[in-house]
Amino acid sequence: MRQLLLLFFIPFSLCAQQPAAKGLILRGIVKGLNEGEIVRLVDVNNTKDTIGTASVQKGEFLISARVKEPNLLNLEFPGGNGQRKLMLFAGNDSIIVVGDVADMQRLQIGGSSTHIDFIRFQQVFNPLFQRLNEMNQVLSNPAARNDSAMRAYQEHLNQIQASLDNFVSTNAHSPLAAF
Repeated sequence: MRQLLLLFFIPFSLCAQQPAAKGLILRGIVKGLNEGEIVRLVDVNNTKDTIGTASVQKGEFLISARVKEPNLLNLEFPGGNGQRKLMLFAGNDSIIVVGDVADMQRLQIGGSSTHIDFIRFQQVFNPLFQRLNEMNQVLSNPAARNDSAMRAYQEHLNQIQASLDNFVSTNAHSPLAAF
C-alpha cells in the first residue's frame, strides 16, 4: 500500500519542485493511452484554437505552450468519440495530470493554484446555479409564479450574489476573481 501511495504522490512532488513556469507546462502520466496517440490542449470557448499537442511516449506526454492569460481549457484525449475531455483552468503554470483515461472522473490534477481556485469556485457555484436552473424551470410555468415562489427566487439570487462577493474577496489574488 505504501508503494502505491508513493507512486501517486511522487509525480506531484516532482511538479512542486520544478522552477516557476515560464509558460504552460502540462505533464501527463495517464494509463490507457496508446503509444504515439496525440493529446490536445484546446481553448474551451474556441475548440479550433489548439493551445498545444503532445504525442504519448511510454505512457506519458508533455505539452509546452504559452497562454496570454489564465483561461478555461480542455485536455482532449484520443478515442471515446470526443467525450474524453478534462476541463481545467490554467495560466502559464506547471501542471501534472495523473490517472487512467478509462476513469476520467478520477484523473488527478496538481501543480496549478489557478486550477485549485477553479475547483473551489465549482464547489461553491455549481450547486447554486443548478438550483437556479431548477427554479427557472418551475417559474417558466405561469401558474407556478406566485409571491412565495418569486420571493424564494429573489432570495436565491441574493445568495448567489453574496457567495460571489465572498469568493471575490477571499480569492482576490486569483485570476478567477475577474470572472
